[in-house]
Amino acid sequence: MMNYKKFINFFLASMIAAGLALLFGKSDWFPSFYMPKFMGIASFASALLIILPKIIFRPADEKKKEALIKLQFYTAVALVLNGLGGLGFFQFYRYGLPYDKIVHFIVSLMATIGLTQFICAWWNWEFKKAITAVIILIMAGGVGWEGFEFLTDFVFKTKTFGIYGEYVNKDTIMDIILNVLGIIAGFIILLKRKKLASPYKTGRHGFEP
Repeated sequence: MMNYKKFINFFLASMIAAGLALLFGKSDWFPSFYMPKFMGIASFASALLIILPKIIFRPADEKKKEALIKLQFYTAVALVLNGLGGLGFFQFYRYGLPYDKIVHFIVSLMATIGLTQFICAWWNWEFKKAITAVIILIMAGGVGWEGFEFLTDFVFKTKTFGIYGEYVNKDTIMDIILNVLGIIAGFIILLKRKKLASPYKTGRHGFEP
């Protein structure tokens, strides 16, 4: 079984190290398109978001503990993927690799799986109720993220909304489509896990997180 804790600790250490380097490093260390102070603060904020579930939730049994650790892992992977995009991976689109779109798909997929399993384990919700709530939450989060990109462009003069501030409508529509595809893929994976586990589980959600 994958050791989620080791990955989580590695991601945390990497984000903290990146945050320190960006905040206290010399400006000529970084590419011209970097905004070191803003990106350094974002790195520390990401580390906090990974730790936050453990601060908020106190698991009382192994099932909840495992679901919480997996939620932290999925959150860490999503934040690392977004962070790598900000550090320059988004420029792969110049070579035909739409990194931003891949991230939208993967993050939506992982959020669908991680949040649904966590909700089912923590509050013992039925699968149908949990997945419905998660889909609404991810779609709202996806729209909110587009708004956040617009806000950061306006306040911090970044160019995250659209592609370098251009092709906004096309890029936003494609982002939302990839979010939906990620949700569908996550839903299919959950259904397969639920079907495989159902002969052995008696819980209402029918799968072990």
